Amino acid sequence: MNLVLVGKQSLDELQKIATENFKDVKNKNLPAVSYKNETIFTREHSFGRVFKIIPYKDTSSLTLKWYLNTSASEWNQKSSEYIGSLFGSEGPNSLQSYLIKEGLASKISAGCGFVLANSFDNLIVEI
Repeated sequence: MNLVLVGKQSLDELQKIATENFKDVKNKNLPAVSYKNETIFTREHSFGRVFKIIPYKDTSSLTLKWYLNTSASEWNQKSSEYIGSLFGSEGPNSLQSYLIKEGLASKISAGCGFVLANSFDNLIVEI
């Protein structure tokens, strides 16, 4: 378990706040849960399907999510950030410039992060 406390107070004040508010939390010394060997999606259950979704409100946006093998052990190579920046690039000949030129989008944003104790990565692209 971790706690991050951010504030404009001094470090001593933040430590006091944390101690006062979390002193009753017991350390049960539980092992960290690992989802590395879990099957998130399989070809048998995930591919070759068409999902038709009726939105509950009129919107002109599309959000795509992919779950990827974790890159947490290679955090210093920033491979997840690289993939996100490829989708979100605003430069010439980028996906965004092409979709805007074709009138299919006005903006693309993308990002990738670690999920479930760094067991897999979550790539999100919003158009």
